[in-house]
Amino acid sequence: APLSKRIKLARITEDLSSQFSKGIANMERVIEREVTVYNDLKTCIVCKGSAKGFNIYICPQCRSIYCKGCAKAVIEIENACWTCESPIDKTKPSQPFEKVEEKTKIEAKNSKKTHL
Repeated sequence: APLSKRIKLARITEDLSSQFSKGIANMERVIEREVTVYNDLKTCIVCKGSAKGFNIYICPQCRSIYCKGCAKAVIEIENACWTCESPIDKTKPSQPFEKVEEKTKIEAKNSKKTHL
């Protein structure tokens, strides 16, 4: 290619490289702002509703957030954090969901055997 075309291509490449770098820098700033906003939000991991004030429970192990209503419901059903499976109420027995599901399947199998 003639020298003039090569120079033109080099300028285009420089412009694209510069625009790409600016785009990356803008994207990094947007992501940082979004992360800051996300960290400020308190959203219940069960109902995805807003958890505010003193009506929240924060898991001491993994920092997952529950609204008061969902925390009570989870304590009644399984008493295990949905994220890390640690007990929510240390005074009650904990039974994570998977174990409850397995127990239910075993009970169903046993009841089928007794009916046969």
